[in-house]
Amino acid sequence: MIHFRMAWRNIWRNKRRTAITLASIFFAVVLSSFMMSIKEGMYSHMIDAAVGSYSGHAQVSTPEFRDNHAIDDGFVYDLTLADAVSQVDGITGMIPRIENFALAASTDKTKGSMVIGTDVSAESKITGLHERVIDGDYISAGDHKVLIGEGLAGYLGLDVNDTMVLLGQGYHGVSAAGKYPVSGIVKFGSPELSKQLVVMPLDVAQQFYGCEGVITNLNLWTSHNDLSINEKNEVQAILGDGLTVRSWKEIMPEIDQMISADRVEGYVFMF
Repeated sequence: MIHFRMAWRNIWRNKRRTAITLASIFFAVVLSSFMMSIKEGMYSHMIDAAVGSYSGHAQVSTPEFRDNHAIDDGFVYDLTLADAVSQVDGITGMIPRIENFALAASTDKTKGSMVIGTDVSAESKITGLHERVIDGDYISAGDHKVLIGEGLAGYLGLDVNDTMVLLGQGYHGVSAAGKYPVSGIVKFGSPELSKQLVVMPLDVAQQFYGCEGVITNLNLWTSHNDLSINEKNEVQAILGDGLTVRSWKEIMPEIDQMISADRVEGYVFMF
């Protein structure tokens, strides 16, 4: 008790020194807490920009497609499955897609490209793809037209209403070839996507690759930028053994590792 009384008297013996010490501690705590709040907001924005705006917070596919990314490893998509998954608490949206490669060509140039066949209506509502069109028009289901990235359009020398030729290998080895007018040019946040992405309606992509009724992946969005263990287990129970669900942390571990390392750095700084 005597030590406490001595400490208390010493605190107020030099009031200016005490005020300066208290102020420095107060502002250090406030500023470090503010810094961590900014970091957490930055992480949320990064996840939304890198994950939520394209790939989704989780992805359903066959185990074989997860490893090989081959169109032969797709699965039959039906509304019963979609309705069951959409009933899981926390799932706010889903987009069925076909993802495969093809050779994109103009009059005198060619380039390997990622062709995405997607539900363009769902894309508009969930990812806001229509807002990224910087020239031309967005596409609708059934349109035999494509959207192409700004970088790819520049490389191939294509403009709106020009025709793009696509050549590739379809479902179970069938030849995939077609000519599609460019409906619009899209600007993506990722330069790599901009240089290689071709987007077409899902039904048109299924015709192109000869895989009617088949998709390669079902992308899911959640209300909290992640897929919890309980949600993952519930979705997996609906899917059964033939399909698997992965969170974005499993699909893009490098982003998760970067955020974790930066968060630890912030904690060390606060300490």
